[in-house]
Amino acid sequence: MRAARRTPSFLGALAAALVSLAAACGAEAPASSEAPPWGLETVALADDAEAVRAVVASLPESVADRNRRSGGSEYGWIYVADGEADAFVGAVPRENVEGFEPSMTAAGYLERLARSFEADGFEGAEVEIEARSLDPEKPLVFLVWRSTLDGGPWYAAFWAAPEGRWLFSVSADSPELREALVAAFVEASKAASG
Repeated sequence: MRAARRTPSFLGALAAALVSLAAACGAEAPASSEAPPWGLETVALADDAEAVRAVVASLPESVADRNRRSGGSEYGWIYVADGEADAFVGAVPRENVEGFEPSMTAAGYLERLARSFEADGFEGAEVEIEARSLDPEKPLVFLVWRSTLDGGPWYAAFWAAPEGRWLFSVSADSPELREALVAAFVEASKAASG
């Protein structure tokens, strides 16, 4: 039996849903934890559309036995394998995320998202935040979490420069695949900037 495929339009709808969830929550600000950025702290994040496209173009054809699906977007790739849920790595400019207020920073957005997950979960499922660093004084903010989606496990991570225009993300059906996708992003960022 084939798992449901996640499409770029699904991912856009997901981002919009996450912003709506985040906007509805007003809980206390979450504490920071420092791990795991999986090497993200070793690269300068792309900060304009051309640089993001260069990173995406540098992503490998295959990650953890999943192949890039043709027809990805200029800002990300969906990785597929027969019988497995799709995985994704990519970026979205904050002005394309519904509800991302013009005065809001990436750090503020991820903080609001973390509060929302802690209070309300995601689409009726409990969310466990595994790691976060939301300090706008640090060079990288991130939120690493897991939940369920379509009845199966779902692992995700979002990261950005605190004042950055771009929000980067991965989603996968295992923590190992999530980490492999982040590692692929790190290597692609190094290749694109070198």
